[in-house]
Amino acid sequence: YVKECGSCHFAYQPGWLPDGSLVFASDRDGWWRLYRAVPPFTTVTPVLKTPPPETEFGRPQWILATAAWASAGRDQLVVSVTKAGRWHLGRVDLATGTLTPIAPGVQPDEWLAASASEVALVAGQSGAADAVMVADPMKGELAEFRNTPYQIIATSRQTLETKSDVLLKGLRALAK
Repeated sequence: YVKECGSCHFAYQPGWLPDGSLVFASDRDGWWRLYRAVPPFTTVTPVLKTPPPETEFGRPQWILATAAWASAGRDQLVVSVTKAGRWHLGRVDLATGTLTPIAPGVQPDEWLAASASEVALVAGQSGAADAVMVADPMKGELAEFRNTPYQIIATSRQTLETKSDVLLKGLRALAK
C-alpha cells in the first residue's frame, strides 16, 4: 500500500504511463477505482469520468503481485474490473474517460500485460479451465492457448511489467 499524503485513503498498483503521469487504484470513494496524477502531480483525477456503479478495479490485497490495469499505448489502459463478484476485461480511453468491454465472457485472473495492439492474460470462461489468452484491445478478438504451461511464460509481476513485449512475442510464437 501507498498512503496518499494528506488523506486517509490508500492506493495500490501505482504505475507510470508513457506521458509521465502516474496511475493507481484508490479507495477514496469507498470503491477501488483508478486515478491519475499528471506532472507536476498537484492534482489527482479519476481515470473514468463516470465509473460503472458498484464496480472495482482492485484485487483483494492479500493476493500478492496482482495487476488490475496495464498501459496499452499512450492513450489507453487495459483493465480488469469486477462487478457482483465477476471479473471482466475492458479498455479505458484516457482522453474520453470511458470504459469499453473487451472479450465479453472472459474472466481475467490476477495479472495482465499489454501493448497498444495486444493484451496477454490468464483467464477463464464459463465451462472452461483457465488458459493463456491474447486479445486485441480495440477489436476484442481473442486467441487462446490451452496447452501452454503459463507458469513458465511469466513467473513474476516484475517479468510482466518489464518484459511484456517479450511475453507477447512468445505468445504469438506459441500460436503458430
